[in-house]
Amino acid sequence: MVDKKTILLIDDDATIHAILKTMLEPEWNVLYALNAQQGIDLLSEHTVHLLLLDIQMPDLSGLDLLESVMIDTSIQNIPVIIVTGDPTIEVRRRSKDLGAVSFVSKEHLITQRKEIICGIRNNMMIDGVRIKIPSEIKETLKNAIRGLLEQSRSGDLFTACNGLGAKLIKAFDLSYISFWTLPAAGFPNLISSMGKHQPKNFGPSEILREKIYANLVLDKKPYLSNNPRSSKSSAFGKEALELQLASEIGVPIYKMTKSDYFDNNMKVPASCDIIGFIILKRNRVFTTKEYEIIEAFLLQAGIILNAIYSSVLGEKPRIY
Repeated sequence: MVDKKTILLIDDDATIHAILKTMLEPEWNVLYALNAQQGIDLLSEHTVHLLLLDIQMPDLSGLDLLESVMIDTSIQNIPVIIVTGDPTIEVRRRSKDLGAVSFVSKEHLITQRKEIICGIRNNMMIDGVRIKIPSEIKETLKNAIRGLLEQSRSGDLFTACNGLGAKLIKAFDLSYISFWTLPAAGFPNLISSMGKHQPKNFGPSEILREKIYANLVLDKKPYLSNNPRSSKSSAFGKEALELQLASEIGVPIYKMTKSDYFDNNMKVPASCDIIGFIILKRNRVFTTKEYEIIEAFLLQAGIILNAIYSSVLGEKPRIY
């Protein structure tokens, strides 16, 4: 018996899910996602042979996701069919430019059922694709913490950041990583910038003009963005597109010890200031699982970086 091929439908309309379930499941396995990030996560869990993508979705639109998918070399060959209402000429043009193979009108899901199924068959990928997460990540991160603890004895923040950055680049195939400090008053300081796709002349003056910087300082929370075009959720968005960087994670470095963290039920205290932040970018989308691993790891690493930074400022360094 030949295994069924798999279609991933990303659409925030549950009614469309119900219609396509009846229409497609007799012939194919169908996975359903209500937003773009759910779709990315399903691509990391299943081998997918074709993607049906709605254009109008909250947070990350279908076209923005399509742009990120086509940058991501691990999944850029997946056939994408746009499922939409009545697309404008501009939407059709941009979709085609980004690599969409065809369009399906939601208004024709019932009346042109045979034609739609035929189009899906003709565009179905033979082998399918899947986002792969390396199995050795946990061991790499354990070694990174050991190395960071050794570096903490020297009080050299630059060397500590470079060593940590090199291990993160290897573990998550990063294209760019930067480490910044935030003095109590004055400009943010760029401590280290690494990676094969670095923006030109991007430093403290430039980060101050970024919306994501203002949001990070105000919210004091980590973030994930798989939308390089959004200036609200990524740094140097225009250059990121030119450099083919599809996604970004930003994580604050808190003025916090391990005891502060554990005494607050393993949560960052609300009153905790941030003394810096880390930005990571790559030319592949980040799954939620990867984001959660990176966030948890950098929370732990940040405690050590905070201790090193305290020693640089002449304060008594405290990890515990």
